[in-house]
Amino acid sequence: MSNENRHLCHVGNYADIVKEHIRQDVCQNLSIEYKVDNNDYCLLHAPTLDKDKVEFDRVFSERIKGNHSHFEAVVFPIELDFNHSNFTLPLNFLYATFLSNVGFYKTTIKYVYFDYARFYGLAQFHRSSFSEVATFTGATFHREAWFTGSYFKTTRFDHVTFNGPTQFNSWVKFFDKSRLQFY
Repeated sequence: MSNENRHLCHVGNYADIVKEHIRQDVCQNLSIEYKVDNNDYCLLHAPTLDKDKVEFDRVFSERIKGNHSHFEAVVFPIELDFNHSNFTLPLNFLYATFLSNVGFYKTTIKYVYFDYARFYGLAQFHRSSFSEVATFTGATFHREAWFTGSYFKTTRFDHVTFNGPTQFNSWVKFFDKSRLQFY
């Protein structure tokens, strides 16, 4: 292995071209600080709860405030709280892992991508408006998932796995193109 490759974030088990895209868009200039299972990781991609949560929150918050929207394969050790938020930029959480709760209560968001994401805490998408596109293809919810009272314009719930209690109620509205396929 060359010296250069040892200082790149492993990101995860993806094709090299995908890893390079994620390193450029997500890792950016973050240093390699974590070693897990003999692989090197940046703060955002280290697959462990044992990382600096204060620094993680600072980096994540700074990027959101700067309209940065790429969080592919990020491992979130902190609660993601977007309650009462309004987003016009697309948020990309493809392959992300949420080790804690995820809150989208009364949130308005145009575009969000949770394809192949894994949720290990409560995932609350309650009374939120997904005004353009929301995708959850291949996502896995290991605990509670609430989609009560939300509005979805174009959405995909293809091959979604719910391992815990899941709530959709009569107030959930699906408009335009929606594809629902649960396991």
